[in-house]
Amino acid sequence: RAAGELAALLRQDRQAVPAAVERLAQGPAELGVDLLETVAALQEDLAALGSEYARRQALLDEEVARLRAEAEELARETARLRTGDRDVSIDTEAPEAARLRRLLRADLGLSADEVPYLCTLLRVPDESWQDAVEGLLAANRFHLLVPPAHYEAALALYHRRRQKDGLHGVGLIDAERLLAHARPARAGSLAQEAETEHPAARAFVDLLLGGYARCETLEALRDQRTAVTRDCFVRRNFATGHMNPRVYRRWFIGERAIPRQLEQREQRMHEIAGELAKLQGRANDLAQRLALTRDRVRSFYDLERDLPAVAPLPAREAHLDALRAELAELNTHTVDALRAQVAQSQAKVEELQAAAVALEREMGRLEERIATLSGEMLPGLERAADEALRDAQGFLAAEDAQDLLDDVRAEYERRRARQPVQTILSNAERYENDYQNAEHRSRDRLREAKQAYSLAHDFGLDQDENAERYMAERQKYVESELPEYEARIAEQRAMAEQELVENFIHRLREQIEDARQQLGYLNATLSTLRFGGERFEFITRPEPALRQVYNLIMDSQSVLGTSLFASDLLKRHQQGWDLLFERLTIGVDQDTSRELQELQDYRNYLEYDIRIHYPNGDQALLSKISTKKSGGETTTPFYVAMAASFAQAYRLNQPRHADTVRLALFDEAFGKMDTARTASALKFMVDSQLQVLLATPPDKAGGLLPHVDSVRTVVRKNNHSFVIEIDKAEMMRRLEGGVVPGQEAAAAGGTG
Repeated sequence: RAAGELAALLRQDRQAVPAAVERLAQGPAELGVDLLETVAALQEDLAALGSEYARRQALLDEEVARLRAEAEELARETARLRTGDRDVSIDTEAPEAARLRRLLRADLGLSADEVPYLCTLLRVPDESWQDAVEGLLAANRFHLLVPPAHYEAALALYHRRRQKDGLHGVGLIDAERLLAHARPARAGSLAQEAETEHPAARAFVDLLLGGYARCETLEALRDQRTAVTRDCFVRRNFATGHMNPRVYRRWFIGERAIPRQLEQREQRMHEIAGELAKLQGRANDLAQRLALTRDRVRSFYDLERDLPAVAPLPAREAHLDALRAELAELNTHTVDALRAQVAQSQAKVEELQAAAVALEREMGRLEERIATLSGEMLPGLERAADEALRDAQGFLAAEDAQDLLDDVRAEYERRRARQPVQTILSNAERYENDYQNAEHRSRDRLREAKQAYSLAHDFGLDQDENAERYMAERQKYVESELPEYEARIAEQRAMAEQELVENFIHRLREQIEDARQQLGYLNATLSTLRFGGERFEFITRPEPALRQVYNLIMDSQSVLGTSLFASDLLKRHQQGWDLLFERLTIGVDQDTSRELQELQDYRNYLEYDIRIHYPNGDQALLSKISTKKSGGETTTPFYVAMAASFAQAYRLNQPRHADTVRLALFDEAFGKMDTARTASALKFMVDSQLQVLLATPPDKAGGLLPHVDSVRTVVRKNNHSFVIEIDKAEMMRRLEGGVVPGQEAAAAGGTG
């Protein structure tokens, strides 16, 4: 029963029913003698179907989760909108503008009213014109205004954070310059439908909408160069079109914006509810199919295990049936059965004799029909055939297709040898109908194509049966205008590739110079510190494998303001240029992608090392002595490099102060370093503006106490631990007396 149900569901889904499932659905008699093969096939088929249904269920669950997440987000937005919070809708519609507004408020210390969106300053009294105002302002609705005194600072912040925060497409209105060049909107323009008390907002709306005349009908649009109707048909430069409803149907201007947005969100939530209901139905169907496939596989594995024990059963049942048949043949009623068979045979003979008489009568009727056809119909058919033959010969002569007639005759003789004439005739009539239908379809397609081209390109439509005018028009474009477009496309591509490479080179140079500047800040701090008498210095040198490209990048500084392609820089660094240009402009596959990533990362162009200055004036590179010196000598540069990495990660070595946590935690640090080196390392970390937390055993804590700000001792008793604040001065006195308090000390130091 389950197999039949599964087969019915597969047919309902328009899927092929596996042979093993079909046999099982037809009953045990159709399973065949080799049950093991049938059971194995059922296992494979059910497992494959179950896997497919499980995959569909996973996709369905993902879609349900997405819709529920969307519904939850809509519910949160609806709740905030009901409280009068208009920012939630702007955060969703224009996230870039919202991020820039938060940055301006935080960095410049401005209030919310000092950084308004343009849409919050406007209102449209006449509701019938609000769609048009919203649609024409579009993204301009979310432009930001700042006090004129803060505009330059706001613009500089926008420029610095544009890439990091993705601030693209946001407008920052220059109120001072806008008011200086403001012009009133012309009478009857759409700008008069938008009201505001903000002077800069008034000037900006007049600038954007003051040129659009208001028209009540489409016919009135034709009298204007730039105009708009209430139903959002816009005319610009004598071209008329309809605005995208997705732009103007969600209102952000005036007091009607929040009710409209609430209505739209509630409608979308209703749609999501309907979609979830449909998905629930699909989920129920998949659950039913999984129960008939994946959940049944285990039972067939059990059957495969137990089948050998019952394998002899079919053979024994067949033997039993044979014995029963033999027993039936030994029945005492054998004679009666034979008599019945004789009676049946006699009845069949009589039936055949009657059929023979009927055939004789039919033969006589057919002979009479043949005589009638020979005397009456054949002469007329022969005359019609001769006339058709003459027409065909005339057509072939007119079409100069005499050679084709020979081929047709040869084909006819070949088919006549294999088929009756009636079959050849019926096939020819069918082919003729097919050719005529194909000809009609071709004529219809030609007529539709000519009509579509004529409407789209204002090309006069003709009623000719050919496309000679259109082919001539196409040839004109191929020979005259197409080469010009191809040349312009090639020129624009070359210019785009040139600009790509130049921007790439200048960006890499800035990143390399920035890296060197950060190392300069670190070296300035290290220049005053001594680690056991030694001084450390970070150094860089060009990576040998990329030296040619490196020289090209750094030398590009000399041609700022001039195109690299127009300078002599290419002649001086031809090999590096060829390598870089080839990697940036060819197609990307797996191998070239890795090479391109290597060229894009500025860190690959430099080798980094630490130079050690000894008290006697000698110098050495850490990379050369790291495997030859003792642990303490090589551990100190390790902590210096680690502190430099923390400083870079927290962006501490920047011209502008970075407001970051600056926390660095070390567990049992400075174990192989003496006191002097430890003190210098800690001082370097503190001078680098790091907040340092050190965890160290009691026997190591004494040497660190003079260099930290505060001390905490961790005391562990049984399964509990306690943190006790220790007076640093008291602990120093006790250590001088030889007493080590606590079980494990934690020392903290730094600027924070």
